[in-house]
Amino acid sequence: MYQELRGELDQMDWRKLFFSNYARPRVVFILWLTVSGRLQTKDRFIRYGISVDAKCVFCSAEEAMDHLMLECSKTNGIWRNILTWIGYNRGPANWTIERTWLITETTKKGWRRDILKTAIAETVYVVWRMRNDVVFNQHTMDDTITNRIKESIVTIWIGYRKLATHINR
Repeated sequence: MYQELRGELDQMDWRKLFFSNYARPRVVFILWLTVSGRLQTKDRFIRYGISVDAKCVFCSAEEAMDHLMLECSKTNGIWRNILTWIGYNRGPANWTIERTWLITETTKKGWRRDILKTAIAETVYVVWRMRNDVVFNQHTMDDTITNRIKESIVTIWIGYRKLATHINR
């Protein structure tokens, strides 16, 4: 009866990004907003009819989720650094390509995939937080952002015996 009332639900292909993700709950929530396309970037405000300055706070291009997370020169450098640090030699492209790669990569088993999920969530969160600090608090972009992401990931790894053995690799 419950199945009939509920109806047919679509399976989200990105749901594996959240299983066994050791990131903090607020970080995973921001990741969920990002992969579901609900992050409140400036282009979404404009679509709602709200008048805002559409420029990216880091490079002055139009701010959209794809641009903010991966295509902006500032955030792209952060992604490259984090991915290289955890052992993936790839430069991020656009969000659609990266999302497909992430879904494929995180469906595999192993500790590297667990670390990748955590690193992706932490990086999305810190980039979004940094953007909000610049927009709302008039802060400037911090050059130590990559180190803060790495510290956050290592702090999480240490808390889990399964991942702590791989920190020195």
